[in-house]
Amino acid sequence: MLTERVDQLERPVVRRRSPEKMAPQSNSVRRALAILEFLKGSERRRNLSEISRRLDLPKSTTNMLLSTLESMGYITRDPEERRYWLSSKAFGFGLELLNQLDLSRRSGPVLQTIATSLRVTALVAVLDLDQALFVNKADGCPAALLRCLSGASEPGGSGGKVPRGVFKTSFKNCSTG
Repeated sequence: MLTERVDQLERPVVRRRSPEKMAPQSNSVRRALAILEFLKGSERRRNLSEISRRLDLPKSTTNMLLSTLESMGYITRDPEERRYWLSSKAFGFGLELLNQLDLSRRSGPVLQTIATSLRVTALVAVLDLDQALFVNKADGCPAALLRCLSGASEPGGSGGKVPRGVFKTSFKNCSTG
């Protein structure tokens, strides 16, 4: 299963496993999803050569997959710079997952109570293998700010803990004012 973070992909996208361990899979689907994961993890827009090189795919294959993803509306290409990024349609999958979980709405009141009583920023996240998907946030004190968007994901550490330094924080003394 291709769930590794793209920045850890330094070998070819196609992995061979013994036939008795898994059902038949489509290499095209695997490669297209690898492109989406790579673009999701990128801090900037990427061109064909960068995507092809990073995922160890032939340029012709990468070009065909990018063209298909673009025509279906999952990625956008800047015609002048020839760089690609995820479209809002791709982000729609994550938003739909949040809606289906209903965790954000249900956790809101309890999360706000915790945040207010402890005067901290409180988060609810769902751990999916090594990724923490943040679904809700409540600030218990205007001075304790933790910038994290619902739907954002960060790498988790061993044992399901999110490593230090993942969040950008700004804390002030909440006991005053």
